[in-house]
Amino acid sequence: MADEVRTLASSVQKSTEQIQQMIETLQNNANQAVISIDKNSEIVATGVEQAHKASKSLKEITEAVNYIYKLNNKISSSSEEYSNKASGLNKTVLKINDLSIKAALDANESTNISNELSNSASSLKAVIGRFVD
Repeated sequence: MADEVRTLASSVQKSTEQIQQMIETLQNNANQAVISIDKNSEIVATGVEQAHKASKSLKEITEAVNYIYKLNNKISSSSEEYSNKASGLNKTVLKINDLSIKAALDANESTNISNELSNSASSLKAVIGRFVD
């Protein structure tokens, strides 16, 4: 029985490590999303700069402004979507972190219980040994 408890504790510990790895992966993905948002901001700045250069004629300015306006809306929508996803991802990471902390605490508790069971088994074996002899 003690072996089963130790095996369970080991399994819980491995799961905790896997969860920690998942948290790190999710954090890296969130950082990548932030980098993508920054790159999109640079793209917007470049687009605005190009629109100012295209001001040679009224028709070209009108077409460029309309194009940039539509592009800017798409980028803004994409940035907002990325921001929302990053926020949701952050919440998920925090939940996973909480769960991993709980799993670690549970693993420690399982280890303590396993040790107590092992001590109880040893004590019981000693008591039974007195009756058998």
